[in-house]
Amino acid sequence: MARQNHTVQTMPVWKDGTLASNGDETVMTFTACDASNYEMCDFTGQEVLLFTNTGSTQRTFTIEGVLDSLGRTADLGPVQVEAGEMHRIQIDSYEGFRQTTGKLHFRGSHAELEVAVIRPRRY
Repeated sequence: MARQNHTVQTMPVWKDGTLASNGDETVMTFTACDASNYEMCDFTGQEVLLFTNTGSTQRTFTIEGVLDSLGRTADLGPVQVEAGEMHRIQIDSYEGFRQTTGKLHFRGSHAELEVAVIRPRRY
């Protein structure tokens, strides 16, 4: 099973009265979830995942957990996303979520659930 790798998009920053980044960064690109092969993205603990349900039926997403230093493992979810809703989540700790590959694994229940992965630009 080859997971769909989502490119992390950098959020623009307004600094000292100007947009301190490329103007193209104000556009977010959403990609349909792959309910068969699942999803992943680079994971530094700064990423924000945005899920939007473009369909007319409730969909779900789950953030996949990994074994932590205390021997616990648990997924976060499934989180229900109603038709037309958008949800956001940030996992700010490697503990329990960062895969050995440095990736964050997650899954959406249907292609009508779309995701964008963003990271704030740091100056």
